[in-house]
Amino acid sequence: KIRDLETLITPRVARRIVKQRPEVINRDQAGVAVRLETLRRALPDLDPTLIVLAYPTILTVRPELILSKIAALRRIFPSHDPAKLLAKKPAFFGRDLSENGTVVTTIHRLAELLPNVRDMTQMIARNPSILGLNFDDTIKVRVQRWKELLPGLNFDAMVDKQPTVLTLGLDNVVLKLHILSRTTNTSQSELAHLVETRPVLMTFSPGRYGRLLYIAGPHYALVG
Repeated sequence: KIRDLETLITPRVARRIVKQRPEVINRDQAGVAVRLETLRRALPDLDPTLIVLAYPTILTVRPELILSKIAALRRIFPSHDPAKLLAKKPAFFGRDLSENGTVVTTIHRLAELLPNVRDMTQMIARNPSILGLNFDDTIKVRVQRWKELLPGLNFDAMVDKQPTVLTLGLDNVVLKLHILSRTTNTSQSELAHLVETRPVLMTFSPGRYGRLLYIAGPHYALVG
């Protein structure tokens, strides 16, 4: 059966899928072929093996449901190619994309929490991982903590420029703000302006600041 699967996708991909989702090997291989062909026809610009590698469960999803999920992505993100969205986040296939589902609800709640973000669907499309965060226990807590750390910060403007900052854990945020404060020798308000206008600084690994931190020494004030 593994060899049958290898005729539909590359041997390397087949072995990885069987390791991750062994139940796939017991599926009707004709059905697997139909699902792969459904993906190829619906998303001609996307290699279906990329979806299968990241989300092997797709090989067990009914073809009509695959098509309905793609149609839902077009409805929710009308300005974005579903192939590009799925390339970033294949797990969209496992999300509730209905009109009152979790994805739409989360987007609406984010728009209420961050009213000055210009286009919430655009922001989510740039970093779909945000939809995997718990809204009450993670997103709201992070936004509140950011505002406590830097009271003058326009958080909406920052996250609009760099949605990735919303996915950063709070320990990560505090550490990077400490490092930036020490390496730039800025006041709290100046630091708020710095990360608001250049939020990409928050996306670097703390290790990349190591040399600057060493040069700065221990005498600069910390944040938080």
